Amino acid sequence: MTTPIIHTSDLTKQYQNVRVVDTVSLTVPRHAVYGLLGPNGAGKSTLINMLLDLVTPTAGTAHICKKDTQVDPVDVRRHVGVLPDGFSVFPRLSGRRHLQYVADARNVSPDTDTYLDRVGLLDSAGQAATTYSRGMQQRLGLAMALIGEPDVLLLDEPFAGLDPDGVRLLREIVTAENKRGTTILLSSHRLEQVERLCSRVGLLSDGQLLAEGEPHQLLETLETNNQYAVEVANAPQSLAEELLETAFVKETSVRDHTVLLTCTADISQDEVFTRIVESDVSVESFNSVDTSLEDLYTAFAEEES
Repeated sequence: MTTPIIHTSDLTKQYQNVRVVDTVSLTVPRHAVYGLLGPNGAGKSTLINMLLDLVTPTAGTAHICKKDTQVDPVDVRRHVGVLPDGFSVFPRLSGRRHLQYVADARNVSPDTDTYLDRVGLLDSAGQAATTYSRGMQQRLGLAMALIGEPDVLLLDEPFAGLDPDGVRLLREIVTAENKRGTTILLSSHRLEQVERLCSRVGLLSDGQLLAEGEPHQLLETLETNNQYAVEVANAPQSLAEELLETAFVKETSVRDHTVLLTCTADISQDEVFTRIVESDVSVESFNSVDTSLEDLYTAFAEEES
């Protein structure tokens, strides 16, 4: 693994008797797209706010670009672009003025219209951002995060409020920025989007980091049952019960013309075909079901509960 650009050690935030973030030690390699996965309330936003020194940790440390975020917060922020969760616009300012505000704060002189065009807002640049839709405001927040070509992007629930075109645009920008050399940490509960984008993931639940690593590595370590989907011409409900009598078949269910099998070991197609044909059912296809990040997260969360 390359040198980490973001690193936390036992990072903790406690409010009274509740630990919102509990001794989290995560590592984000330089040039990675890191997905911090977890449901609402898992502690993702609090963790990101501690990286920015907007929330003071109860214990532990955090470093970005080798700088302690509590000791050198101003210097850290020079390297970081941020799209916060629940981003809201300033009253009376146009979209263009929002970007100029960030440029002034960063002491840079970009062509703001280039950034607005990149997120599809150039035609609305002169309008008050309060007139923008929720998705347009989210795009504006993304453009603001990109000002100054930061080394690190922290995107907290970036898919919120975006329509399908906005989601596609966000994916394209994240991919392009990563190719430029930017390290990206994005938090989300949208597992399907994280699975498409991220080279490394961390699974956060109830403030604790359950697991961390490359998606394929985590999936390989997951002890899951073998799952298969059998497409059939007709599927009587009795078929599910009959298949349970087949060796290694642990669970079955029938949905329309699909029979789902959960097995304790790899099984042969012939064994399943024979049992189904004996029930006078015609088999149209037999496919294994790939394990997803959603399966992975669910398994780790159940293990911890």
